[in-house]
Amino acid sequence: MKVEGDGMAGTTAQKILDGYFDECADFLRMGETIFDLWLEALETYDRQLFEEVINSAPNVEKQYSKVLTAFLTTISLVLPVGKTLRKITGFYDMVNDTFNLMANLRKASELIVILPDLHRAIPADIVKMARLVRRMYDTALIVAFAADDHLEMAKQICALDNKVDVYERAISSELLKTQTERSFNLLKAVGHIEEMGDICTDIICKAVFAVDDILCFCYNDTLIISEGHNL
Repeated sequence: MKVEGDGMAGTTAQKILDGYFDECADFLRMGETIFDLWLEALETYDRQLFEEVINSAPNVEKQYSKVLTAFLTTISLVLPVGKTLRKITGFYDMVNDTFNLMANLRKASELIVILPDLHRAIPADIVKMARLVRRMYDTALIVAFAADDHLEMAKQICALDNKVDVYERAISSELLKTQTERSFNLLKAVGHIEEMGDICTDIICKAVFAVDDILCFCYNDTLIISEGHNL
């Protein structure tokens, strides 16, 4: 995206803007990397991988702080308007959501990693639920960085969130049959994963806003645009 301006001032503003989007992209891609690491930990019952996810927190916080600095710098020095401002704020909201998503991912890991015999402790449906959420996040990034079918993809994500909720209810119902520390920890972990699904729906709506200037949100697993019409 180009910034209006002539000569040195325009060049400097463009560099600041490009740097901001680079910081956002780095953070969002880091979310992908940590997400994949966490999903591998779930799929392979690998305690060490869960520890890596948990220990990623300082780097997540450092990168998040860099985005905040870049955001404030861009707002104060570039003073963008219209489409540029929309994209800046849209991406910043996506970064905030991804930060919260990774916090929930880490909390789920902290609850799971303390369980004895991970292979037996993690129900297969939790892994399936996590894969769905990972697919939702991946689709949100496709909308942010690719060019077509944004609203249709957002609609699909809202529908996937319904499947995540179905898994959450089924898993919770099964876990509630036993009153053990394992079941209580897994219940909390499943709650965090379900919240991650909700966050993904918010991320994709922010992505649609950033790239298409369309305000939308998910309600009852249906995508609704700002005018109030169901798609």
